[in-house]
Amino acid sequence: MLLPILILLPFLGCIAAAFMPTHARNREAWFDAAIALTSLILTLSQYWFISDGNVLRYQVSWMEQ
Repeated sequence: MLLPILILLPFLGCIAAAFMPTHARNREAWFDAAIALTSLILTLSQYWFISDGNVLRYQVSWMEQ
């Protein structure tokens, strides 16, 4: 479940920043920095898994056959 969060987090952050007031530039900057830092931490948390030669994968069961 980590991979979809990692992919969608920047997009959700952009949508949330678009709805912030126009005079809240400092708040937007801190919010964007928090999104980037969170994405970096999530990516670094998977370093040992990837460095062993594994691949991050998210599989969704679509339809029963």
